[in-house]
Amino acid sequence: MPDIKISIIIPVYNMAEYLDETIGTWTAQKMQEIEIIYINDASTDATLKILKKWRRKDSRIKIINLPENSGPWTARIEGVNCATGEYIMFADADDTITLGACEELYALIKKRKADILHFNTRIIDVNNKKGRAIRSLKAFVKPYRGRLEEENVLKGCFAEGKYQFSLWNKIYRSKICKKAFSYMEKEYLCMAEDKLAYFLVAFFAKSYYGVNTKARYNYYYGRGGFGKNEISTERFERYCSGIRTADRAADFLDSQGKLDQYKDIVYKFRRDIVANCLWKYIGEVPEAEKYDCFCLMKQYFDLSQKDTPDDAECLATESLIQGTDGRSAVYKQELRDAIKGWGYNDIADEYWIWYCWTYLLSHGTDSEAADEALTYINRRYRKSDFFDGPRKAMYWVLKCSPGIFDKICVLLGRRKKID
Repeated sequence: MPDIKISIIIPVYNMAEYLDETIGTWTAQKMQEIEIIYINDASTDATLKILKKWRRKDSRIKIINLPENSGPWTARIEGVNCATGEYIMFADADDTITLGACEELYALIKKRKADILHFNTRIIDVNNKKGRAIRSLKAFVKPYRGRLEEENVLKGCFAEGKYQFSLWNKIYRSKICKKAFSYMEKEYLCMAEDKLAYFLVAFFAKSYYGVNTKARYNYYYGRGGFGKNEISTERFERYCSGIRTADRAADFLDSQGKLDQYKDIVYKFRRDIVANCLWKYIGEVPEAEKYDCFCLMKQYFDLSQKDTPDDAECLATESLIQGTDGRSAVYKQELRDAIKGWGYNDIADEYWIWYCWTYLLSHGTDSEAADEALTYINRRYRKSDFFDGPRKAMYWVLKCSPGIFDKICVLLGRRKKID
């Protein structure tokens, strides 16, 4: 049997609906020196039956069956441990790969002599939403064009934002992956676990190269529970639980004697998870479930035992927060206490100010709450460059009616024309 060039690791849980389509794109790869490792995470639908059907057709397919549902984190650990390839790729079970991708990516990573090669992704919007989420995702998966070396591989992703941590649009030197995954303990992590996995890989990698080639990976936005208009309390808790991955990253750096050196990266790691949850709380949690989801944020994010700057000012908008089931007053007071304790003042500014805009757009400017919001905006941003930059300018064009935009600009004391 020829030496394996690429091991493809694909965790799968109850994906029978998509498997025939997606497996077909992997078995269509002309490169014979690949192994396609499916880790069946105790699926309860026809997933295993379909995997066995395809294995009979193509001996490159391997199946690992987990005895109980363990989550994608543990599934990937099992896959990496079993991989025999020179290089490793990761994929989601509901996504596809283009014809000839393995040959091209293998040739590219060999040519660039990199530990990590980052390639382009095609975003397929299955619900035809378009809009902000799709634009953000396209920016998220975009490679940094060029080479990064040594600690700049980690810093480029997690400190400087030159590129992002998605696992599935990269190919990795196997020995780097195996070293990184050897530090991972098996546990149930189901949110931001890919971020933690890439954090460890980037820590050990000595080189990264981003290429601007034709998209080779097809990501289907809207499959697998993502891309929905609303999320349940149960799913929101999964997002909140992602904070555990930031704790694991800190523990790992501490074990390596690098925690002080990378403390800003750890803060940003944690901050981004909190920010993502706040965004989903504001935009995707149904009103009837907001109180319960707020309590989950308190449970997972409470940092009241740590020294944090006092920024009660960012809570001047408390009258905009809506409680449910007669608990509004308690909810507002708990919100004031919690945000002050979390210590994420930049998040509070960004997201609670967004809440002000949302309120103003929904209710207009002629109310006591609107006056509070506008006063708060004026106090926080009268000396800043809040309107600077084409992205923020476009945000105002899309979000603000002319009357509200004019009133806010007057209060801020700065009129800026946006063509």
